[in-house]
Formats: sequence, structure tokens, C-alpha cells
Amino acid sequence: QASRNTSKAINFIQTTEGNLNEVEKVLVRMKELAVQSGNGTYSDADRGSIQIEIEQLTDEINRIADQAQYNQMHMLSNKSASQNVRTAEELGMQPAK
Repeated sequence: QASRNTSKAINFIQTTEGNLNEVEKVLVRMKELAVQSGNGTYSDADRGSIQIEIEQLTDEINRIADQAQYNQMHMLSNKSASQNVRTAEELGMQPAK
């Protein structure tokens, strides 16, 4: 049983890590756009286009957060906030014997 619990914990961590890696990629792009926008060589129209892309990237981060789940538990959003803290058993883990 301990082996199964460990396996489930590893799966949870790997799933979380994968989602956070996706968010990181989006944040890197947002940083690039912010630097570009602030360098003084872009027109107002260019900065408007950059702002649109920033908004789309923000939506992408929210989508990743909303869809990041493990065993029906939202990992990166507050959708699970109304739920009580889950026990190991509720996450599918069993006590070691």
C-alpha cells in the first residue's frame, strides 16, 4: 500500500509540475512582450497589439489553471476552495499496513 501511495503522490507532483511548466512558458512570453513594449521603439498600434497578446496569454494561464486537476481536485485554481481539505483516503491513498 505504501508503494501505491507513493506512486499516487509522485503522479500528483508530476501533474502539478507539468502544468506549472506550461504556465512558466506563457509567463516567459509575457515578459518578452513587456520588455518589447517598454523599449520605446514601438508605436501605439504596436503596443496595442502587444496588449492583445498579453490578454490572450493571461486567458491561457487561466485555462491551464482551470483544467489542472488530479483526482477531481483543482491544483492551480481556487475552484476547490469551497471544498474541505482532502484526506489521503479521499485522494485515493490507503493507510500502510
